[in-house]
Amino acid sequence: MSFPNLTTNRLLLRGFSTIDTSAYVQLLQDPQAFPFISDNGPPTVSDVERKIARNQKSFQMGRDIYWVVALKESNVFIGYLAAHNFKETCVSLSYAMSGQYRRRGFMKEAISAVTGYLLTLGAEVLEARVHAGNHASAALLASLGFTRVAFRDERDIFRQTLVSRVA
Repeated sequence: MSFPNLTTNRLLLRGFSTIDTSAYVQLLQDPQAFPFISDNGPPTVSDVERKIARNQKSFQMGRDIYWVVALKESNVFIGYLAAHNFKETCVSLSYAMSGQYRRRGFMKEAISAVTGYLLTLGAEVLEARVHAGNHASAALLASLGFTRVAFRDERDIFRQTLVSRVA
Protein backbone atom coordinates (compact mmCIF):
# COMPACT_ATOMS: atom_id res chain seq x y z
CA MET A 1 0.00 0.00 0.00
CA SER A 2 1.46 3.38 -0.97
CA PHE A 3 1.22 6.26 1.46
CA PRO A 4 -2.10 8.12 1.10
CA ASN A 5 -1.21 11.75 0.43
CA LEU A 6 -4.28 13.97 0.78
CA THR A 7 -4.88 17.57 -0.27
CA THR A 8 -7.35 20.25 0.70
CA ASN A 9 -7.73 23.86 -0.40
CA ARG A 10 -4.87 24.96 1.86
CA LEU A 11 -3.14 21.80 3.02
CA LEU A 12 -1.06 18.85 1.95
CA LEU A 13 -1.25 15.79 4.21
CA ARG A 14 1.79 13.65 3.45
CA GLY A 15 4.19 11.21 5.05
CA PHE A 16 6.99 12.29 7.36
CA SER A 17 10.53 12.71 6.10
CA THR A 18 13.81 13.83 7.63
CA ILE A 19 13.12 17.45 6.57
CA ASP A 20 10.31 17.50 9.15
CA THR A 21 12.46 16.56 12.16
CA SER A 22 13.27 20.07 13.38
CA ALA A 23 9.70 21.39 13.11
CA TYR A 24 8.35 18.19 14.71
CA VAL A 25 10.79 18.57 17.63
CA GLN A 26 9.69 22.20 18.09
CA LEU A 27 6.03 21.17 18.14
CA LEU A 28 6.61 18.35 20.62
CA GLN A 29 8.63 20.67 22.88
CA ASP A 30 6.15 23.58 22.69
CA PRO A 31 5.23 24.40 26.33
CA GLN A 32 1.61 25.11 25.33
CA ALA A 33 1.21 21.86 23.39
CA PHE A 34 3.56 19.53 25.22
CA PRO A 35 1.31 18.79 28.23
CA PHE A 36 -1.42 17.62 25.85
CA ILE A 37 0.85 15.50 23.63
CA SER A 38 3.15 13.43 25.81
CA ASP A 39 3.33 12.01 29.29
CA ASN A 40 7.04 11.20 28.96
CA GLY A 41 8.79 14.58 29.01
CA PRO A 42 10.07 16.72 26.12
CA PRO A 43 11.71 14.64 23.36
CA THR A 44 15.21 15.10 21.99
CA VAL A 45 16.05 15.22 18.29
CA SER A 46 17.12 11.56 18.39
CA ASP A 47 13.82 10.65 20.15
CA VAL A 48 11.89 12.32 17.33
CA GLU A 49 14.00 10.65 14.63
CA ARG A 50 13.19 7.27 16.21
CA LYS A 51 9.51 8.25 16.48
CA ILE A 52 9.37 9.13 12.78
CA ALA A 53 10.96 5.77 11.90
CA ARG A 54 8.47 3.92 14.17
CA ASN A 55 5.57 5.82 12.59
CA GLN A 56 6.73 4.89 9.10
CA LYS A 57 7.11 1.23 10.11
CA SER A 58 3.67 1.28 11.74
CA PHE A 59 2.15 2.36 8.42
CA GLN A 60 4.04 -0.34 6.52
CA MET A 61 2.64 -2.89 9.00
CA GLY A 62 -0.90 -1.60 8.43
CA ARG A 63 -1.50 -0.18 11.91
CA ASP A 64 -1.24 3.61 11.95
CA ILE A 65 -1.01 6.47 9.47
CA TYR A 66 0.89 9.57 10.61
CA TRP A 67 0.41 12.50 8.27
CA VAL A 68 2.42 15.69 8.25
CA VAL A 69 -0.01 18.58 7.99
CA ALA A 70 1.78 21.00 5.67
CA LEU A 71 0.84 24.22 3.93
CA LYS A 72 -0.03 23.31 0.35
CA GLU A 73 1.74 26.25 -1.26
CA SER A 74 5.06 25.82 0.59
CA ASN A 75 5.06 22.24 1.97
CA VAL A 76 5.97 23.70 5.40
CA PHE A 77 5.25 21.42 8.38
CA ILE A 78 2.57 22.95 10.62
CA GLY A 79 1.40 19.90 12.56
CA TYR A 80 0.55 16.23 12.40
CA LEU A 81 -2.54 14.05 12.34
CA ALA A 82 -2.58 10.30 12.99
CA ALA A 83 -5.15 7.58 12.40
CA HIS A 84 -4.49 4.66 14.74
CA ASN A 85 -5.67 1.16 13.80
CA PHE A 86 -6.81 2.58 10.47
CA LYS A 87 -7.90 -0.78 9.09
CA GLU A 88 -10.42 -1.30 11.91
CA THR A 89 -14.01 -0.04 11.96
CA CYS A 90 -13.23 2.14 15.01
CA VAL A 91 -10.25 4.42 14.30
CA SER A 92 -8.57 6.64 16.90
CA LEU A 93 -7.23 10.05 15.94
CA SER A 94 -4.39 12.03 17.49
CA TYR A 95 -3.13 15.40 16.33
CA ALA A 96 -1.23 18.56 17.21
CA MET A 97 -0.71 21.92 15.53
CA SER A 98 2.24 24.32 15.79
CA GLY A 99 1.43 27.42 17.83
CA GLN A 100 1.37 30.05 15.09
CA TYR A 101 -1.12 27.97 13.06
CA ARG A 102 -3.62 27.20 15.81
CA ARG A 103 -7.17 28.58 15.72
CA ARG A 104 -7.09 29.17 11.96
CA GLY A 105 -9.13 26.17 10.87
CA PHE A 106 -6.21 24.11 9.59
CA MET A 107 -6.77 21.09 11.84
CA LYS A 108 -10.50 21.12 11.13
CA GLU A 109 -9.68 21.02 7.42
CA ALA A 110 -7.16 18.19 7.95
CA ILE A 111 -9.49 16.07 10.09
CA SER A 112 -12.28 16.51 7.54
CA ALA A 113 -10.00 15.25 4.74
CA VAL A 114 -8.82 12.29 6.80
CA THR A 115 -12.40 11.43 7.78
CA GLY A 116 -13.34 11.19 4.10
CA TYR A 117 -10.34 8.97 3.41
CA LEU A 118 -11.05 6.70 6.39
CA LEU A 119 -14.63 6.20 5.18
CA THR A 120 -13.23 4.72 1.96
CA LEU A 121 -11.29 2.21 4.09
CA GLY A 122 -14.40 1.11 5.98
CA ALA A 123 -14.15 3.18 9.16
CA GLU A 124 -17.47 3.43 10.96
CA VAL A 125 -16.52 5.27 14.15
CA LEU A 126 -13.82 7.83 14.95
CA GLU A 127 -12.53 8.44 18.46
CA ALA A 128 -10.20 11.02 19.92
CA ARG A 129 -8.88 11.34 23.46
CA VAL A 130 -8.44 14.89 24.70
CA HIS A 131 -6.57 15.82 27.86
CA ALA A 132 -8.75 17.47 30.47
CA GLY A 133 -8.33 21.21 30.12
CA ASN A 134 -7.62 21.19 26.39
CA HIS A 135 -10.74 23.22 25.62
CA ALA A 136 -9.63 24.21 22.11
CA SER A 137 -9.32 20.58 21.05
CA ALA A 138 -12.65 19.67 22.65
CA ALA A 139 -14.32 22.56 20.79
CA LEU A 140 -12.67 21.50 17.51
CA LEU A 141 -14.03 17.97 17.84
CA ALA A 142 -17.49 19.24 18.77
CA SER A 143 -17.50 21.47 15.68
CA LEU A 144 -16.79 18.35 13.58
CA GLY A 145 -19.74 16.42 15.04
CA PHE A 146 -17.91 14.46 17.74
CA THR A 147 -19.62 14.05 21.11
CA ARG A 148 -18.04 13.48 24.49
CA VAL A 149 -18.83 9.91 25.53
CA ALA A 150 -16.53 9.20 28.48
CA PHE A 151 -13.80 10.44 30.79
CA ARG A 152 -10.92 8.05 31.45
CA ASP A 153 -7.30 8.46 32.56
CA GLU A 154 -7.51 12.28 32.75
CA ARG A 155 -8.84 12.45 29.20
CA ASP A 156 -12.21 13.14 27.65
CA ILE A 157 -13.11 10.61 24.99
CA PHE A 158 -14.96 11.97 21.97
CA ARG A 159 -16.66 9.83 19.35
CA GLN A 160 -18.22 10.37 15.96
CA THR A 161 -20.25 7.70 14.21
CA LEU A 162 -19.64 7.80 10.47
CA VAL A 163 -21.80 4.86 9.45
CA SER A 164 -25.00 3.68 11.09
CA ARG A 165 -25.29 -0.06 11.29
CA VAL A 166 -28.60 -1.46 10.14
CA ALA A 167 -29.72 -4.52 12.10
